[in-house]
Amino acid sequence: MGQEAGRASHSVAFLFRDCYSRFMDLRALIVDDSLVARLSMRKILAELGYATEQAESGEAALARLATGFRPSVVFLDLTMPGIGGIATLEAIARNYANLPVIVVTADIQSFSLDMAKAAGSAAIVRKPATKDEILASLESLRLAERIP
Repeated sequence: MGQEAGRASHSVAFLFRDCYSRFMDLRALIVDDSLVARLSMRKILAELGYATEQAESGEAALARLATGFRPSVVFLDLTMPGIGGIATLEAIARNYANLPVIVVTADIQSFSLDMAKAAGSAAIVRKPATKDEILASLESLRLAERIP
């Protein structure tokens, strides 16, 4: 019985390590001036296995990234006070070239969406975003392959 218990705990340890290594890098930065929007996005991402951090402005997001925090993905609103979404997106693209940014916006103007694409957005999701839409945007970036 002692050997069986040892094998079982060994198997559990490998399973834990495998799960941990698969999912430990699922981190998202949610950037939106609306607390309700941030909390809604956090709930969806938590259901998908993401740890999240939040920033209420483009300036706060850039400051957080400057500390060395490297999320797997950034979810960014376009319409915010301060430097705004497009300028934030341009700064992220310039300084963190391999960091995908998914724009989540209620702005439906084609001009704004075209600007977001030109500035480097990896995907665009319209608010209010559903879990399926977020999952589809992550799948388009191949970031959903690690979601359980």
